[in-house]
Amino acid sequence: MHRPRLLALLILFAALLALGAWTLMHERPGAVENALASAPEPEAARDALLAVDPEAHPQRQEAAAPVVPLTSSNRIRGRVVRGSQSVPVAGIEVRCSKNAPPTRMVGPVRIDIGARFQTEEPGPSCTSGPDGSFEFTGLDPSALYTLRARGIGWLLVEPLAAIAPAEDERTLAVRRIYTARVLATDENGLPPVSSCEYLRYARVAGLGECESTPLSQASEGSASEGSPPSQVYEFASDCDAPSLGPFRILICCTGFERQDFEFWAYPEGFQSDVTTLRLKRVRDDTGTLRLSQVCGCKGSFCDHLVEGELELVPAEGSGKPLLFDLTGLEREQDFAGIPKGRWQLRVRARRGGFLYPSEGEPPQEVSIGAEALLVQLSVHNLGAIRWHVRGTGEELAREQLRIFRRVTDRVEERTDIWMSVVMRGVPAGEHAFEVETDKFSSVEGAFATAGSGRSILHVQVAPGEAQEVVVHTP
Repeated sequence: MHRPRLLALLILFAALLALGAWTLMHERPGAVENALASAPEPEAARDALLAVDPEAHPQRQEAAAPVVPLTSSNRIRGRVVRGSQSVPVAGIEVRCSKNAPPTRMVGPVRIDIGARFQTEEPGPSCTSGPDGSFEFTGLDPSALYTLRARGIGWLLVEPLAAIAPAEDERTLAVRRIYTARVLATDENGLPPVSSCEYLRYARVAGLGECESTPLSQASEGSASEGSPPSQVYEFASDCDAPSLGPFRILICCTGFERQDFEFWAYPEGFQSDVTTLRLKRVRDDTGTLRLSQVCGCKGSFCDHLVEGELELVPAEGSGKPLLFDLTGLEREQDFAGIPKGRWQLRVRARRGGFLYPSEGEPPQEVSIGAEALLVQLSVHNLGAIRWHVRGTGEELAREQLRIFRRVTDRVEERTDIWMSVVMRGVPAGEHAFEVETDKFSSVEGAFATAGSGRSILHVQVAPGEAQEVVVHTP
């Protein structure tokens, strides 16, 4: 009896609510539209976020993928060359690999690996022609590629990375590799029983000679059956010549005289003969002197080690003075075959004429006997000067430059500079060098003052450091 009444009241209440909502919408027809208009659209909301001050909301920056320029070409062409004159090189294998995109699909999933972690897909290869030319066709115009070159006896200077197909001619630079195998032997052609120390001098190419760059430290070559191992040296050069050199080497072996030799390097793959250097045994009435350059450096080599000559003058009698080369490449060097007795020792730097002990001090007296003598030369207060000669800009100078250091009122030391020279064993402090005024326009790493017919370059040297000085010529 009561349930039908309750149901009727509920239906009446729902009808009244519907009537009220209908009446409200008709009285305010723009309410819904205004409410919708007040909410930002998706694009406007995104732009509002982007307009926020970046300092207030910093965002992580991801590495951008390389931009592929729009092009209609589907080929990459170029030449393989060597040297500053771009001489073509034939017979070089050129490889073209495609740079993988920064995103890739693994099944239905797209993975973003980032631009800095891109890989390369193997691609075609070809051989450079007689004029050094090469060409790859049928490439993807929307992709980037990397070019590399290789060949027996040749070294690629730098690959061409992330290049797009285009009609422009590309250039791959290579350098010729030269190899030398050196072996020290006794008078019978056999290697000494004791190990030998091979010290190669730094090489500076003269006018008309091919420049060279050592590729690595000397290594012990593999010995063929019945033959001893040799020392192997590798060099790179822009020249393509039958041989490269000469290179100078100092060999120190116990029981043999300390000797200098010359050797030549040959194009890799064309010369396998070993250069044999015959040693001389020391006499029983001679001894050995070991010169140790002492400083605070921890490595086996540093820039301020003295490069020059060790001079020994007999302290008594009328014996012949002895001169030995200091390479400046090692802290310790052995000098064998020195007649026993008392000697006066002095070290002279190869460039600049600096003396140790200095000009105003007496030479150091040493006694050579049956036991090897250790002499220590303190170089902790020495530095070096790296001289560079350039034209008015960054181009190479047209001729060599001569600089002078006045030792006394009547004596001056001359140093000839062609492109670059390192002056080692320079005492810390300020040093004055003279250069002819008409051969000099400006200087970097030093300051210049006017002199009588010459300009004076003042160079400040710090202990244990190398000062870079660039002299510009007219």
